[in-house]
Amino acid sequence: GIVMPALLAIVAACLTNTGLFGQRSAHQTVLRQLRRIVPDDPLNQLLHRTDVTATMDGRVVRVPVLLHADDLEPLLEFTPTWCLVERDGEDLYLVQGAELLEWLREALAEGETADLAEAGIRRWTVAPVPVQATLRQAMDKIRSSVVEAVCVYERSRATGKPILHGVVTRESIEKFSLERL
Repeated sequence: GIVMPALLAIVAACLTNTGLFGQRSAHQTVLRQLRRIVPDDPLNQLLHRTDVTATMDGRVVRVPVLLHADDLEPLLEFTPTWCLVERDGEDLYLVQGAELLEWLREALAEGETADLAEAGIRRWTVAPVPVQATLRQAMDKIRSSVVEAVCVYERSRATGKPILHGVVTRESIEKFSLERL
């Protein structure tokens, strides 16, 4: 019997404090002082509680900058959406798989190797985020690093090297948000 009246009193006190005095509740004030962002709009709440794996495209492969003719067959079998171009173990940029395959067919018809640095296809700039990140963190990383996509990584427990899980673009986050709101 006492729970419902107590809950009603707390709700009434919070509404009165916000409505009449224009002040935030005590827990929101403390969280702001601790620099913890409290999302109060539905979009930010959705982005804060959703994991990057919800919108991540896992059809991504790493490809070296210099590709040989025998590298084309695995790409044709897998048909990736994204290809992460790397040189000496360093991730350079992202390209769409369909565009890369089309360019590779033409480039490898002319010679034995193809240099992706010379490819005239669109390059997407990337930044890393951990697999535990939220969509809000991914969006913040896209904005702060001025990139077009984030690559979702997890550290290997055995070797300590990053394992690529997928790619999240600004468009995929916006599409996910529009579908959910």
